[in-house]
Amino acid sequence: MRYLLASITAATFLTFASAAGAEAEDTQQLTGDNLLLDFNEDALARETSINYVLGILDTLILIQHICPPEETMTMGEAAETVINTIGSDRQLRQSEIPAAAIAAARRTFPCDG
Repeated sequence: MRYLLASITAATFLTFASAAGAEAEDTQQLTGDNLLLDFNEDALARETSINYVLGILDTLILIQHICPPEETMTMGEAAETVINTIGSDRQLRQSEIPAAAIAAARRTFPCDG
């Protein structure tokens, strides 16, 4: 259930963010740096960033591309770990958010075997 709620939240956010971004500027690229700015902004922006990454993580788990340790880590902690991984890698910070989050998640939570 928590995965579904996070995915719905992320999808809803993406819809609103896309509409707002289209009004502001069609060519704006949202990068890992933008995600980090929001993550470090305020409680609402931080939660939005976490939920965005949770939606990506849910999809990657569903298709078995990542294997976070669900017994020892909450999904919120997994999302924060992915965001911190993006923050520590200049190339990921400059990449578009979905690509950065996927690369960071696969690096952080590889599946054994």
